[in-house]
This record gives sequence, structure tokens and C-alpha cells, in this order.
Amino acid sequence: IYKLYCLKGSDSSTNSDNFEWIPGKILRCIYDKDFRPESIESVLCASLFPPEFPTKERVKHWVIAATHFDKVEMKALEQILLQKQRLQQEMLKYMSLRQTSQEDAADLQKRILGCFRSMSRLFSDAVKAEEHLTMLHQLKDENIWKMFASLLDCATTFNNAWSIRVDLLKSLGEKHELYDFVSTLSMRCSYLLVNKEYVKEILSAASEQKSVGNTKLISSCMDLLTAISSFFPSLLSGFEEDIIELLKEDNEVLKEGIAHVLSKAGGNIREQLASSRCSCLKVLHFVHYFTLFWNSYGATYHDYGTKLLYLPFSALLLFC
Repeated sequence: IYKLYCLKGSDSSTNSDNFEWIPGKILRCIYDKDFRPESIESVLCASLFPPEFPTKERVKHWVIAATHFDKVEMKALEQILLQKQRLQQEMLKYMSLRQTSQEDAADLQKRILGCFRSMSRLFSDAVKAEEHLTMLHQLKDENIWKMFASLLDCATTFNNAWSIRVDLLKSLGEKHELYDFVSTLSMRCSYLLVNKEYVKEILSAASEQKSVGNTKLISSCMDLLTAISSFFPSLLSGFEEDIIELLKEDNEVLKEGIAHVLSKAGGNIREQLASSRCSCLKVLHFVHYFTLFWNSYGATYHDYGTKLLYLPFSALLLFC
């Protein structure tokens, strides 16, 4: 139903409020014992939108859908991103171990099994997942591991990641006993759910909504960007000047939202921010603004919409 709604696009006869609540309810399923947590991401990536749907349109719908999220649904999104982050980290560690010299084979095997154990806990059936990971480890086709490496690279575009995953599954074949497991694993290792293109479009959407004065959608953009920066701060790398431009806007919601994003991702983009072409005078203006904000509230929390956002002083130090 939601996919058909998306295909209708800007059909004036369609009320978005009748459909944009659906992604939030799908996210809620992560707390339902009848659903496997790993299956929720597959639905969000592969079933929610038409395969050919442009990134700009996907982000547009995510931004609108996020305005319908309650605290439970936003927490569910964060939980999915957290599990994705942990799985990627362990998979990267495992991929690194595969390249390690086998001088101490016993120790290497022990460390690899440790990675498998950590990854398996992120699946609903940990025992079966560990068995499948062990079987996957036995595959000798180097192209498979090259494809996994590309999926784990945050610089891989959405379309490339989609094609790589298709090729990966095709190389195994539908009859392979690992097909379903690799289908899920490759989805969760990839940046199909969130990626640099999404970040770019969210920043663009925030700027556009500022122009039309839609505070609700600006807040939604900031919520999504904060969630992404909390778990995948590297995705913001390369968009430092876009972030600075939003800070220049005379909009309280934008400034507070970006401050929170920087508190999450600032350490990963500090050097790029420092080399930004933003003038010293304007940077000092932002520092002055946030210093006043900090001193005015005193406490470390500020009521931002329906959420309490932590605004550490480290966000200010980025501009000093």
C-alpha cells in the first residue's frame, strides 16, 4: 500500500497523512516477538519504496514520515541503526582478520570465532547465525569478499550498493544454503538504509523547508540527521560547508538541531570544519550565539520538540 502511495507521487487526491504513519508502525515491529529484528531493515530497504525510486523522493517521504514518529518509533529507528553499526564494526574486524598473516593460526581462529559470536548475537537465532557465518568463512571466492568490502564502504553509492548486492546473491545462487542468510547479512552490512546521498538530501530538505518556514519538517530533518550522526558520523564527512550554511540561517530550530548533530559527529569532521571557507567573523558569531544559549539554560538539557536533546560544550569548541 505504501509503495503504491509513493508511486502516485504528488497526486493531489492523495492525503499523505493517510499513509505516512506506515513507516513508523513498521519500525514498532522491532519490539514484536513475532518479527525478527533483522527482517525490519530488509522491509525498510527493499519493500517500502519502489526499487527505481530516486533518493530525493525516498528522503522526502522519510522526512514526512518522521513527523509522525512518536518516542517509541524514533527509539526503534535508533535501535536498528545501533544494531547495524555493531554488525558493520564486527564484520569489518572480521574482514581485517581474513587478511592477517596466519603465523599463529590458533589465535587467529579464536579471534575470528569471537567476531562470529558477537555478530550472531545481533540475529534472532544466534546459534544458526554463528553456524552460517562459519560456513560463509569457508567460501574461497575472493569476489564475494570484495563485494562485502564494497558494501561496507560508506562511500559506495546507493545504486552501486544495490547492484553489488544483487551480484553477490547471484554469485551464490538461490539454491545455495547460505542464500537467505547472505541476503540478510549483505543488507545489514550495506549503506542502503542510510548513506551519504541521504545525508545530502536531508540537508537540502532542511534548507528548503527553512525557506518556506515549515518548522515541523525542519525538526523532522534534524531528528533524522541526529539519528544518523549518532551511529554513522562518517556519513557527514564532505558536507561540512552545507552544515555551516545551515548554521548561518536565522532559524532557531535549525541552529539547535545542527548543534546537536555536531555534538554527535563533530569529532569525525573537526578538521574539515576547521578548513571550511566560513569567515572567522561568522564563526565567532555562532560561538557567541551558542555561548549565550548555554549560559541562558545553564543545565545540559533543552526541550526540543518532544525530545530532550543533550547539547555538550564540545559542540561549541568545534568553532573555537
